[in-house]
Amino acid sequence: MDKTIDEVVDYLNAKSNKRFRGSTRGTRLKIRRRIEDGFCLSDFKKVIDLKSEEWKGTDMDKYLRPETLFGRNFESYLNQKPKSNKDKNRYKVIYKIDGYKDFLTLMKHMPYEEYLKTEHWRHFREEAILFFGKKCQLCNSKERTIHIHHKTYENRGRETFNDVIPLCHICHKKIHAMEEKKESLA
Repeated sequence: MDKTIDEVVDYLNAKSNKRFRGSTRGTRLKIRRRIEDGFCLSDFKKVIDLKSEEWKGTDMDKYLRPETLFGRNFESYLNQKPKSNKDKNRYKVIYKIDGYKDFLTLMKHMPYEEYLKTEHWRHFREEAILFFGKKCQLCNSKERTIHIHHKTYENRGRETFNDVIPLCHICHKKIHAMEEKKESLA
């Protein structure tokens, strides 16, 4: 059982780019309970794959953790239907067919929530974290999930590192609150 627990934690770390320890009591207990319920390594990997695909690079990224994935909703996550490849690739197809200029137009005008799910944004977000380091640029926290905040939306689809700033969840909320307050005063 210990080997399976270590494999699950290693797989979660690889998929989520996090560093959970397989030796943590709570983590081991959650996984052990699911194994005792009759779930196997492939079930854990399926849940990790499904939720990583859905949550990585979004505000839900912080929930890619053992206590959420292997808790009471484990079986529901396991039975969740994967997102269709049609939805996943719809913006890629437009890029290939219509060319780069139309791709940029689409990136700029699609709903922001959709934009954050594109392969382009996920790749840029990862590059920004590598460039800046995995720490908040305001409070220097390294412990929290890092969000890449747009300082401007003008270059959406062709951002540079000057257009964004890495922030922890708390600082990101504060920045948005200040921006909303500024807009309401205008």
